[in-house]
Amino acid sequence: MKTSHKIFFAIPFDAATLNQYNCIRDEIRSRYPSVTVVIGAEEIGPSPQYSEIATFKAQNRELHQQFTNQITDADIVVADLTHNNPNVHVELGIALTQNKNILRVSGRSVSELGFDIRNLDVFLYKTEADLLKRVMGYLKTFFEIKALSFSDKFPDLYCEERELPICLDGRSKEDRKTNRNVHQGHCQHFLMRDGAVKAEFEILSTDTEEGWFGVFFRADPSQLMDSYVAQLKGSYLAYERQNGMTELAEFPGPSIIAKSKQRAPMPKGKHSILVEFENNEVKVFIDNAQLVETNALSRQAAGRVLLAAFDSEVKVHAAQMICRDTIEWNQ
Repeated sequence: MKTSHKIFFAIPFDAATLNQYNCIRDEIRSRYPSVTVVIGAEEIGPSPQYSEIATFKAQNRELHQQFTNQITDADIVVADLTHNNPNVHVELGIALTQNKNILRVSGRSVSELGFDIRNLDVFLYKTEADLLKRVMGYLKTFFEIKALSFSDKFPDLYCEERELPICLDGRSKEDRKTNRNVHQGHCQHFLMRDGAVKAEFEILSTDTEEGWFGVFFRADPSQLMDSYVAQLKGSYLAYERQNGMTELAEFPGPSIIAKSKQRAPMPKGKHSILVEFENNEVKVFIDNAQLVETNALSRQAAGRVLLAAFDSEVKVHAAQMICRDTIEWNQ
């Protein structure tokens, strides 16, 4: 989904290590021109001007905050644990808490690593060529996963709702109290942080033009049996209103993260919604037209996907989802 990605290298800054990773950075930029590489406070992006501006803007922030922000923005973190550098361990800890895609590498034996690291998967390398091959192989697999389309070729990464069509009724408070407005279907246990959801729907009636049909994603998986508000608290919601507005919000609450321009009210009949989300970015398409895009997703946890209606009665004709995570959540 994303057209550009960022890699953060958490490394010690001795001359030999820095030179080694500068060479790897150049290989990455040669193979993947749209990838931004961050080593320390230096950000090398798609153009020299981009790199200069990004590095300049960051210089007035305290270094720890610079690194924290860069890790938050990164799609991949490569942590070199060769020298048990304390700063690298701090940066690795930040990446772990943010559920980042992490490649851990070391030029020394696992037995020489810290106790808390030994139970994690660590790639051991002997030469720069070994390291480069592993990093490039990781990137190749990463981009293959991020490019997955809706297909059951990989069953663990794909889910299609069964027993459709169904009607969701969210026209009254009583309907919403009994969760009649939320679809608890075949895919309710399917977890993902990054991926895409596509649904075909038809708004049959609404109490007001504010009524909507939408897709909740990254919903808390621990609240399966509670009310729909409790189930979905803290999740993101992409939705289409009867009045033609497409919006993205964090649920519950009135705060809208992004929205489309005002359009004509939704005509009667079937429509499609496609929501693609990766890391901090999301795009929302209605009837194949991209209407919303933002990079303001702060919640990076994996979660469930649910379909819902509010102040409306909606028939859902089809729904499917594809997971593009490189982390296994469905355990």
